[in-house]
Amino acid sequence: MEMNRNLKIGLIVAISVIALFVLSLLITNAPAGDDNAVRFGILTLLPPLVAIALAFITKETILSLFIGVFVGEFMVSVNDLNIISSAINAFLAMGTQIISCMADPWNAGIILQCLLIGGIIQLVTKMGGAKALADEFAKRADTPRKAQLFTELLGLCVFFDDYANSLIVGPIMRPVMDKLHVSREKLAFVVDATAAPVAGIAIIS
Repeated sequence: MEMNRNLKIGLIVAISVIALFVLSLLITNAPAGDDNAVRFGILTLLPPLVAIALAFITKETILSLFIGVFVGEFMVSVNDLNIISSAINAFLAMGTQIISCMADPWNAGIILQCLLIGGIIQLVTKMGGAKALADEFAKRADTPRKAQLFTELLGLCVFFDDYANSLIVGPIMRPVMDKLHVSREKLAFVVDATAAPVAGIAIIS
């Protein structure tokens, strides 16, 4: 099993190196200019496609997103066929972009808010509050339709922020949905449908 996993990782690395070399050839031959859409053409779709494909293959969403961002930075950084220098420049540029985004007051506020809400939810979960709420909802929601209705109602109650809505409603209703054999995808859809739309039309948000 470990051998197959190592072989799979090695194969992915080898394919990645070959793909970066081919990408370097294509980009180097592209006309230089300030408009990257004109310069790269259809290759501008490559970073999101790489991120989505790797997310399905590896089941690692965050890592796949980072690799997708790296591919985009690599495309912008390529000037010649030197893959190593282009990869280093892309990595440094990616780090600079991440730090600058996190230093932005608005983005930093969102990150801190999510951390605080996540910490409170984890504290409530460890103390048994989330389980008590889930058990109470499970008593009243004896069918999948009722469970989805309770999820929608709970989503309407948490109207002040869409991030808080997802962080609160999801963990509370997940055990109820699992017990009634409602798919996680359906739960994610219901939570998403009552998160940003509710926060958007609420008077206080």
